[in-house]
Amino acid sequence: MNHTGKIVFIVFIIAYMIFWGTIIYIGIPKEQHANKKTKHDERQRIEQGRACKYAYITLICYLLCDIFLEKIFDVVWCDHTFGVFLGIAFSLSVFLAYCVFQDAYFSINDSKVGTMISVNIIGLAQLFMGIDHIVDGDIVQNGLITDNAINLLFFAVILLLDIFVFIRKRLDKQSA
Repeated sequence: MNHTGKIVFIVFIIAYMIFWGTIIYIGIPKEQHANKKTKHDERQRIEQGRACKYAYITLICYLLCDIFLEKIFDVVWCDHTFGVFLGIAFSLSVFLAYCVFQDAYFSINDSKVGTMISVNIIGLAQLFMGIDHIVDGDIVQNGLITDNAINLLFFAVILLLDIFVFIRKRLDKQSA
């Protein structure tokens, strides 16, 4: 290993240790947060289990359709990485929709507004990165959707979550 390779390896190890040290430090429960853990009641856990089942079935169906299109009809419309993430997005959308409409997504102690604000901040970051890829013209190459569209895909999932929560809120107001 040459001198530059050793330096890069040492920097990588230090960055790796700092990353996991930060994750462990953040993950250690503080005494003031020990009695304020997020709690889901029994009904919410059952509904989340059902949502996982439906999301899993959706993912399997998507992957079977994708393989069927590619192998039988020789239709390739996207990069494999994007195709896998699209399946994840489909199944995640099913999970979120089921949990939101069954009132099993937010825990009992959590603030729905705070959770949605933090999720939307992540969504805005994904949108800005996706717009950057659109400006660069990286999204479609040789007629295939590339993995550069993943940011826009997950922005769309977060936008769907916002829509689901909005619809649920409207339905709750109409029933009250």
